[in-house]
Amino acid sequence: MIIFFAKTIKKKHLENNAIHIKNDTISISAHTTGIKEHTCDIVFAKDIKISDVSAGKKVNETSPQYIRQRIEQLTGNTLRRWTEEKKLIYPPQYILFRVFKLEKELEIWAGNNSKDSLELIKTLNICAIDNEPGPKLQEGDGKTPEGFYEYSFLYASKYDFMWIKLDTDKIDDFGKTGYGSCFKMYLNYPKSIDKTRTNIYVGKVSPGGEICMHGNCITAGCISFENRTFLYVYAFAIKHNQKLYGPAQIHIFPFRFTDSLKNMYCDNSYHIKCNKLLEFWNNLEQGYKLFDSIRKPLEITESEDFYTFKHY
Repeated sequence: MIIFFAKTIKKKHLENNAIHIKNDTISISAHTTGIKEHTCDIVFAKDIKISDVSAGKKVNETSPQYIRQRIEQLTGNTLRRWTEEKKLIYPPQYILFRVFKLEKELEIWAGNNSKDSLELIKTLNICAIDNEPGPKLQEGDGKTPEGFYEYSFLYASKYDFMWIKLDTDKIDDFGKTGYGSCFKMYLNYPKSIDKTRTNIYVGKVSPGGEICMHGNCITAGCISFENRTFLYVYAFAIKHNQKLYGPAQIHIFPFRFTDSLKNMYCDNSYHIKCNKLLEFWNNLEQGYKLFDSIRKPLEITESEDFYTFKHY
């Protein structure tokens, strides 16, 4: 695969970067008009040397242990403060994320266990995402999936945009393969429900994959953040107690549901007729409303291209 990068453009000057995929070639373009800075109350620790003086060795910046410890150092006491402001015990044991594509927002929900009501810890800005409502249906369409997923952690990539140098003076710079650290949250897309939907509406083609949450504000369907923001997303993600509660959930919605928005965007996907897209969104909205009403993790089952919900 060939990769073309606009090396002369700094990431911090870009908004809504897009990766365009065609004929196994990835090109990265930047839209620099109408720049809007995304901010939140993030406080950074002072720089910490990455040399292990006692062992006389340089720390492996690519190791999961280093990445997690370094992010803990950089985020300082902010996670504790945000959590305790919601009257929760730190660290929280249950984490759930909700993504809203049109609004370009991520909600972080947390609780002391899976049975208590969860609290909204923080809403953070997403820097780059497919913010046009409508599900991902095939490889190369640049769409971000809509539905209910889980994630795992990965620590390697051949792409520059998956790498971040975890020094406070370089944290905002665009990544470079093999330089610094690579860490991302890998979504379990496509699930069987996604494959079924692709088969129904597009045919026997690949639904795509490799959808992640990562930094460097760049997307081909991924959910991407400014690097400083992503540190807090990742830092909360690793707090989830997977041994007790299983993989953490991430709910991805086209928007915060209203009838007017559903009707406005129902013709947005040229693969799916309006009435069928509304059926899909109405199904997602059931899970959205159930969580809003009980604020507890959902037990989600899938049948063909339909979700069924109940709470634990």
